Amino acid sequence: GVTVGDVHSIGSDIMGNAVNLATRLQEVAVPGTVCTTEYPSDDLANKLKILTEDLGLRELKGIGRSIRVVQIAPK
Repeated sequence: GVTVGDVHSIGSDIMGNAVNLATRLQEVAVPGTVCTTEYPSDDLANKLKILTEDLGLRELKGIGRSIRVVQIAPK
């Protein structure tokens, strides 16, 4: 999963809302794809040759709001 946000580290551990969201997005992705939120997918689509598919708003475990999930795959 790919997202944008604050990440904090303590020793070799990383934590933060972005880490939690990226983990939940990874769980949604099917093999050969990556799931992300709207902002990174728009930015990546303008720079890389990828296909995007809007999977709509999703309720993800441990995330207190609905998240628009976008699946990306190479062209």
